[in-house]
Amino acid sequence: MKLLNEILLRFRKSFSREAAHNWFIIMVLAFIVRHDKRGMTSAIRAFDLAPKHYESIEHFFKASSWDSEEISNCWTEQVLETAPLYTEDDAIILLMDGKKNPKEGRRMPGVKKLHQESENSGKGEYIHGHMWGSVGILAGNEENLKKLR
Repeated sequence: MKLLNEILLRFRKSFSREAAHNWFIIMVLAFIVRHDKRGMTSAIRAFDLAPKHYESIEHFFKASSWDSEEISNCWTEQVLETAPLYTEDDAIILLMDGKKNPKEGRRMPGVKKLHQESENSGKGEYIHGHMWGSVGILAGNEENLKKLR
């Protein structure tokens, strides 16, 4: 917990307002301890917050007091400082995965026309839906990284 606290406090420079940084910490911790994957309401349930905080959380995600690219750069700095990375020929190994969730509505936020890679001829070539993706790195202590090589 001490290491997590130190890392989260290093993100303060990425926020122009202290309140936004505080909500950032709450959301990171909520995503760590949540029991379900239902977005902002997961955070409210994880910390047993009053329902009135939904609007504050929603405002946090739309706020101009932080920039996702700056937070991403800060996260990269933290990872490089705290964990050795697995490399092959001096290249950092990234792990990626993606998932397409089809949606019936076409005028919903984030819904896009997506190419369907299915080999099933009964499915259309395109679907409308959300694309969820993530990128991860292999990191750990030197002893565990040597086992991977």
